[in-house]
Amino acid sequence: MKHEIVLPFFLRFSGEGVIDNLTLAQSICAIMQEGLLIDIGCGSGLVSLYVAFHHPSVSVLAIDVNYQKCLDAHNTAKIANLHGRFRVVCGDAMKMYLPDAEAICCNPPLLPGEVGFLQEWAGEQVPFWVALVNHVSMLSCTPQIYLHMFDFHGISRATGAWPSLEQVALACGFQVTYLHRGVRYVGPFSRIRKTLPKLADYFPRGSLIVEGEVISFQTIVAQGIDFETPNMAIPHSVVLLKNERG
Repeated sequence: MKHEIVLPFFLRFSGEGVIDNLTLAQSICAIMQEGLLIDIGCGSGLVSLYVAFHHPSVSVLAIDVNYQKCLDAHNTAKIANLHGRFRVVCGDAMKMYLPDAEAICCNPPLLPGEVGFLQEWAGEQVPFWVALVNHVSMLSCTPQIYLHMFDFHGISRATGAWPSLEQVALACGFQVTYLHRGVRYVGPFSRIRKTLPKLADYFPRGSLIVEGEVISFQTIVAQGIDFETPNMAIPHSVVLLKNERG
């Protein structure tokens, strides 16, 4: 019954991110049943709203730089009667001293052109998730980080320009556990297809699955493979980073 009530909150919002958020939310729900969940880059709050609705002992601090998204999350929490344990803050989480929490979750900006795609960290421009893991590690505010990521970002291997997630996690004292591994089909009007030339520059080892064959971004761009190819998919994962130093 709860699933039937919450699902429309996800379906209200158009765009590819809905299925990614739902996958992340369900993965968190299976493990976290109480405590404070900090949702960084919460957008309209789909992930943390889902978790809070299904687990009454979970409270949420949702953070985003976009005021309209924060307002959407706040209003949806009121509709779901969650506003008593769902707090929304508009601001840059990378500049905040975050409170102690059971876990942090994030579906980070993953594509060039998205707000926050690159962050300043230690004098360098790095992907959002690199700055996030480093920031959380320095604060020592949570033992767990849940992330949704496309595999081309280098979950288990370096991407060329940046280290892999496993390398960053290890350096920050986290162990990586895979909660979900699958593929997301990429439609003909997908932002991923439109961004492929930039993705090939940022992530030279990235690849897509085209008609069942793994093909690199660079090859797809160089050979001009038809973006209208119907069977095009991208591997994606939900990972849990557990603080081994805590």
